[in-house]
Amino acid sequence: MASEMTSGSTYGLRVDNTLGYFALTGERNFLLTEKSDREGFVENAPYRGFLQIARACRKFASDSMENVRRAVDQYAKKQEQAQATASGRPADPVAHLQKTIADTSAVRDLVEKQTIDLHRDLAGIDMDAVDERTAKAVRLASAAMSAMEQVKEKLAPTVEQLGSLRRIRDDIDNQRDQMISLFESAAVGLSARGLAHELRTHLTEIRQQTNAIQKASETGASVQPMLRAIRGACSAISSSASLIDPMLPRSRAVKEEIDLQSFVGEYIAGRKPSMARYGIGMAVSVRASTVLRMNRSRLLQVVDNLVQNSIYWLRHTDVEQHASPSRMIEFEILPTGFAIWDTGPGVSEKVEESLFEMFVSTKPDGNVGQGLGLFIVSQLLDIDGCRAMLSEQRNSRGRRYRFVVDLSAVLSGGAAR
Repeated sequence: MASEMTSGSTYGLRVDNTLGYFALTGERNFLLTEKSDREGFVENAPYRGFLQIARACRKFASDSMENVRRAVDQYAKKQEQAQATASGRPADPVAHLQKTIADTSAVRDLVEKQTIDLHRDLAGIDMDAVDERTAKAVRLASAAMSAMEQVKEKLAPTVEQLGSLRRIRDDIDNQRDQMISLFESAAVGLSARGLAHELRTHLTEIRQQTNAIQKASETGASVQPMLRAIRGACSAISSSASLIDPMLPRSRAVKEEIDLQSFVGEYIAGRKPSMARYGIGMAVSVRASTVLRMNRSRLLQVVDNLVQNSIYWLRHTDVEQHASPSRMIEFEILPTGFAIWDTGPGVSEKVEESLFEMFVSTKPDGNVGQGLGLFIVSQLLDIDGCRAMLSEQRNSRGRRYRFVVDLSAVLSGGAAR
């Protein structure tokens, strides 16, 4: 419970919502031996068995609570959206205010025109030649005209109103910029975390090879194989670090023409050394020559987060649970974007519909994930009017597994070549 309170979803078990407890008796559980301080049990096979059962029960209770609470939130959100639609409430309050001010100005212009026309008509009436009834009508028209003048003054948008609207719009734009910066920084952090894991592996190998060189120098053996291994590790570190550099803040502002096939090819080439170490292959197939106008670092963050997700499941699940014995990550360049999938287990059925939401993760307790990677992918794509979705296709295990990234909104010239 302590770990769930500091990471992951906010829906799970907490100290104040515990559902029950284990009632153990010495008669039926005599192989469980308490420690001398009575703060736990002695580490033995019966205790480890009980611990596995307890963790399974805890996971079931936490997952059940999370699923129910998330479903209630989703239902409430749908109800609010339905009520907003029924009441005609606009989705964008700033646009609504702008429309109200524009409508008010239009009404003011209409009143002003009618007032001018009425003034002209009244000025053309010879009051000496009219009867009492006509004179009374003229007086009523003059009073109406005075009222219209007052209304016209009230309808004019004030400097304060226009200033308030401008300030609201600026505040919303600033918050949007801050959110974009936050999502981009979080994406860099996730990629940097993956780089840190790879660095540990490469540095360990360099250390081992350095020790081997030292021993070889004492015996007179050749050190060339060790030097080649060190050079390979250094090259892999350089390639991995080069993926992080374009994601840094100084690279975020510029949009450029990007050939998607070349971009993915360069990414795969940079990843191959580290992927080979894990026994993971990467391949790309092409259905169209797709050119984008997009920020390169943002596209790199999207691709890298999706690849890191695949790497995790290929490395941390048994091959028996995979859809294929080979460990592969595959790209397909499409006319409107790209698809990416792997030969791992596929997406769990219970998160198929909520996969891109914040804190949704099915990573096991021993390797807890924050559930942010795919959420950040969706937010980064939304900045440019693009989106990622989980295809309906299923793998040999009956699970959905293929992610499709729709980049239609940033196609160069509006279409793929």
